[in-house]
Amino acid sequence: MVFAYMVAAWGGALLTVSALWSYGAVIAIAAAPFGGSTLAAFVAVLLYILRSPRSPTPERVSAGSRQGWSHAHR
Repeated sequence: MVFAYMVAAWGGALLTVSALWSYGAVIAIAAAPFGGSTLAAFVAVLLYILRSPRSPTPERVSAGSRQGWSHAHR
């Protein structure tokens, strides 16, 4: 997990520097921490969403229980 955040932060910093390099080296390097932090935060939220357990919605639970009941009593 920590490795993913580290890679995301470095990648975001490098993307920011490369995108802003035409505005000058000082601006690009000064903005690098913000781009790195933004991408690391995005990766953290994405990993949280992907790893969180999915609870079934009420529609799926009720439909599944009705289907199970109808199959059991045929």
